[in-house]
Amino acid sequence: MKKNFLRKIVLLLCALIVGSNCLWASTYVKVKSSSDLVSGDVYIIATSSAVATGFSSNFLTTTSSGFTESSGTITTTTATPMEFTLGEVDGIFTLKNGAFYLGYANDSNAESYLQMDQTSSTDTKEQWTIAYNDYFKLCTIINVKTTTRYIGIHQNLFKACPTNQMGNFYPATLYKKQAESSDPSSAVSFANATPSLDLKDAASFTQTATTADGYAGTDGASVTYTITTNTAGATINASTGEVTPTQAGGVTVQATAAAIAGKFSSSTASYTLTITDTREWTVTCHVGNNSNNVVRTNGATLSLDEPAAICGMSFAGWSSTNNAASPSWVENTTNVTSDMEVYAMFEAVAASGYCYRLVEADQTDWRGDYLIAYDSNTFADGRKGGTDKQEIGGGGVSAYPGTNLSGKDVDVTWGDTYNVTLEAINESDLSAGYVLKTKDGKYNYQSSNSNGLTTTENKNTASGYPISVTFTSSSNVKLCLGGKAKGAVFRYNTLGSGVFRFYANCGESPVYLYKRMQAVSPVYSLGITQTITPEHAKITYVTPDLMDFSKVSGLKAYVATAADGDGVTMTKVVAPVPADTPLLLMGTTGTEYNVPIVGSATAPATNLLKKGDGTTVFNGTTYDYLLYSDGKFYKIGSGTIATNKAYLHLDANPAGARSLDIFINDETMGIGAALMNNGRMNHDCVVYDLQGRRVSPLRKGLYIVNGKKMIVK
Repeated sequence: MKKNFLRKIVLLLCALIVGSNCLWASTYVKVKSSSDLVSGDVYIIATSSAVATGFSSNFLTTTSSGFTESSGTITTTTATPMEFTLGEVDGIFTLKNGAFYLGYANDSNAESYLQMDQTSSTDTKEQWTIAYNDYFKLCTIINVKTTTRYIGIHQNLFKACPTNQMGNFYPATLYKKQAESSDPSSAVSFANATPSLDLKDAASFTQTATTADGYAGTDGASVTYTITTNTAGATINASTGEVTPTQAGGVTVQATAAAIAGKFSSSTASYTLTITDTREWTVTCHVGNNSNNVVRTNGATLSLDEPAAICGMSFAGWSSTNNAASPSWVENTTNVTSDMEVYAMFEAVAASGYCYRLVEADQTDWRGDYLIAYDSNTFADGRKGGTDKQEIGGGGVSAYPGTNLSGKDVDVTWGDTYNVTLEAINESDLSAGYVLKTKDGKYNYQSSNSNGLTTTENKNTASGYPISVTFTSSSNVKLCLGGKAKGAVFRYNTLGSGVFRFYANCGESPVYLYKRMQAVSPVYSLGITQTITPEHAKITYVTPDLMDFSKVSGLKAYVATAADGDGVTMTKVVAPVPADTPLLLMGTTGTEYNVPIVGSATAPATNLLKKGDGTTVFNGTTYDYLLYSDGKFYKIGSGTIATNKAYLHLDANPAGARSLDIFINDETMGIGAALMNNGRMNHDCVVYDLQGRRVSPLRKGLYIVNGKKMIVK
C-alpha cells in the first residue's frame, strides 16, 4: 500500500515537471544461459548501447538514449523498449509482442529482414534459440529455420545478420524484465542449465551461482542451495552448492539469493544435473597363494566361479576376510559397489596324506619339508642320502619317477615318506644358510666346487658349506652352495644314473620346490599362513607379516610388559599383531605351526622386546638381554642380534641382575594380580613351594599363592 502510494506521488511530480511523457523506470537483466528463460516472462532485445523500441519496415528500430546499462542490467528512464512475451519448449522459444511473433523473413529479396507475423508459433522461422558466444561474452539469438542468421545491429537497426559476419555486426541479446520494485534484483543465475556428471570421473559436482554486481559484497548477501527433485540419492551443501550423489539419476538444484532491504530484491535460479555411473571395480580373488582380478561395473552382481577342490580340501565359499575361525561369507548375489578382496575358504575332509604347494614367491624363512622336483614326473626320494663320491653320475638323492606333480597343489599319500628337509645352519641367524637333510638323517652338501655330492651325519660339519636359497622369476628355486663349494647348484642329472646332486655351474637347471602344508580344520584359506618350527620350547621371533597367533593350537605368543630384579613379565598376545613385532613364543620343540596371515592388526601398547637389526654391536654397557635355550634372559656381553630374532631392552638396571626369569601373565597360567603389581613382583604376597617352604625369588615350577596353585614357566 505504501509503495503504491509513493509511486503515485512520484508519477504526479514527474508529470508536473516534464509533462505526460514521464515513465516509471523498468529494470531488465541480461540473460546468461538458457536457465534464465522462463515461459511467460517478458524480455527485450538489446545491446549494452541500443534497445529495440519497435518494428518498422522489416527491422527492429532502436534507441541509444533514455536508459542506462550497468554490469548486465538495463534501467530505463525515458526509453520505452519493445517487450516480448517468451514462449519456451525445450530450449526453443518464440518472442511475441501482442498478437505477433518475431521471425526471420526468409525470402530471396530480404536476406536481412525480420518480420512480425500472426502465424503459428510452430513455424520454425519464428522460433529462436540462444547460444553463448565466448568472444562477445553474451548469449546470441539464433533463428531455428536458418541457423546461419542471428539478431545483430546494423546501421542502428536490429536485423537478421549472417553468422559468418558476426565480427562486423554486433549481436543483440535478451534482457529479462524484473518485477517492479524499488530495489534492483539480486539476479542469481547459473551458467549451465543442464550439466552432467559421471561418477567414474568425480564423486561430486559443484556449480556456483552468480549474482548481480555489487550484491556479493553487500552486508546481508546470502545465496543458499537446495535440491527440489532428486532421483540420485544426492545430498547438497547448502552453502557451497556441492552435490554428492550416490547413484545414477537426476537432481534439480535451486539457488536462492536473499533480499537485502533497500538494496536488492530476492531471486532464484535452477539447473538440472544428470548423473551417470560407469565406474568399474576390481574384485581380487585369493585362492591360496594365488590371486586373480575380476572387473565388474558398478552395481553388477558378484558372480564368481567356484575353484576346484585342492589338497584333499573341498571349497566352502568365499569370504571377505582371511579369517579361518570366523569367515565373513560373501554371496554371489552381492552387488559390487567398491573394490573388493575375497578369499576362497576350504573345508578339511578326510585327507589321505599331505598337501604340497608349489613355491611361487620368495620366502624369508626357507626352513621346512619339501618335495624337490625336476619336472612333473621326477622328484627326489628323500629316503636316500648321498654317498661320498664326487664324480659325475656318482651318488646322490635318488629320483623317484612315475608320479605326476603337475599343477600348483599336490595331494599325495606318499609325500611325508619322500620329502626332504631344509634346516637352518644357525637357528638364530637364517642368513647363515641352510643344509639339506634326507629321511635317513644324512646332511647332503658338496665339499668343493665340482660335480658330485657329499654326505655327513654331523650338521656342524656341513655348516662350512652353506646352501643359499634363491627364488627366480620363473618359479624355479636355486639351491646354491657357498664356502669352499661356492657356485655349485643342486639339480637333476638327466643323463646316466639319473640322480639329484650338485653341479659346478650355479646357473644351470634350478629345481622346483613343493612345500608341505599342514591341513587345518574346519575352514581355512589354503596357504595364507606362516610356518614356525620352534627349535626350543621358548624362542624369540619377529613377525614377517600381520599374524594371528590366537588361532593356533599349542603355540602361544607373548610380549614383555614389565621387568625387575626377579624377572620379566610376559603378557599373552590375544589379537593379531603387525609385521616386525618382536615376540616370545612358547610351543613344542620341533613341532610345525602354521600361523594365519591376516589383513589388519594392532601393535601391542607395551613391549620391552626389540627386533634385532643384524648390525648393532652390543658391548655390555646397555641393559639388553638375550633368551638362551634354558628359557632365561641373560645380559648381552657382545655381538649382534639376527633380524628374525628379538632381545629384551630395559631403560634401567634391574637390580644388577645378570639373568632374568620369565613370568607368564595370562588367564591360563594364573600368574596374574596375585603375584604381580603393575608388572612388578608384589612382595606383600606370601608364596610357598609344594613342600610348604616360603620362597622368593621365584624360579620355574608350581607354587602356592594365597591358597591357590600357580605356575611360573
